[in-house]
Amino acid sequence: MKLLTALRLELAKIFLMRGTYVGYGIVAAVTSLTIYGISRFHPVQQLSRRLGDDMVVGGKTMTGLMTARYVMGPALLILVPMLIAAIVGGLVAGEGKSGVLRSWLCRPVSRLTLITAKQLAAWVHALSLTLFLGLVALGLGYLFFGGGDLVDVMSGDGMVILDERLGLIRLALAYGLAAYVMCGFASLTLMASVIFESPMVAAASAVAFLPVATIIGNLEYFEFLKPYLLTNYFDFWRHAFKGTVVLGDFLPGLYCITGYCVIPFVIGAVVFWRKDITS
Repeated sequence: MKLLTALRLELAKIFLMRGTYVGYGIVAAVTSLTIYGISRFHPVQQLSRRLGDDMVVGGKTMTGLMTARYVMGPALLILVPMLIAAIVGGLVAGEGKSGVLRSWLCRPVSRLTLITAKQLAAWVHALSLTLFLGLVALGLGYLFFGGGDLVDVMSGDGMVILDERLGLIRLALAYGLAAYVMCGFASLTLMASVIFESPMVAAASAVAFLPVATIIGNLEYFEFLKPYLLTNYFDFWRHAFKGTVVLGDFLPGLYCITGYCVIPFVIGAVVFWRKDITS
């Protein structure tokens, strides 16, 4: 019961902050500009570059499903993680600096309960931001281009054409997997928020992890670490758009992301349990 109460209060704090809605506004603005740009730039040119000039494209060249797929790459690799870090980075560090955390711990609630509530709230925020991206992209895509099949040429499986019903299912699967990746990143950010005293340092450290991990994963000397780096699975949701969905394509990513959800939480909980709250 205490955990549910603490979770409700943590969620209320997150969703009453103006910064949270600034993040949703940025996602909506970037998605709107991207879709507007797609509507101005003829999609046939993109397909020609990917498939060759001999490919003849007939019918609708862009649909609502295709726009929701198109925005996933750039938004989920850069934008959404930064917005998650901006909020989650202050869940412990910000409250510790302002003195709110000390007031919390004066009440009959254990530190484990409190950090668990913060972790669950961080996951909810990461899920909501990712799914909001999908809903906005899909809604604006249907508004600009209407319904139709989902044509994908970026999954590594050649050109895949999915009918509208199957395309919606695959799109929902892809966004669900992307949201799970963001939960792993949220756990890393909360751990940084526990370790560092400043919310800005915590958020910056979490964001800096992404290019650092990418660089390490691309160095041949550290190639053995690549399967264990979260950034290696930031786009593993692309397997949802293959002609045939194979569970084995997702399992390495699911195992790794689960580890990133659990291990940083355990480390953060241990550090938080031993942390001195002096402000």
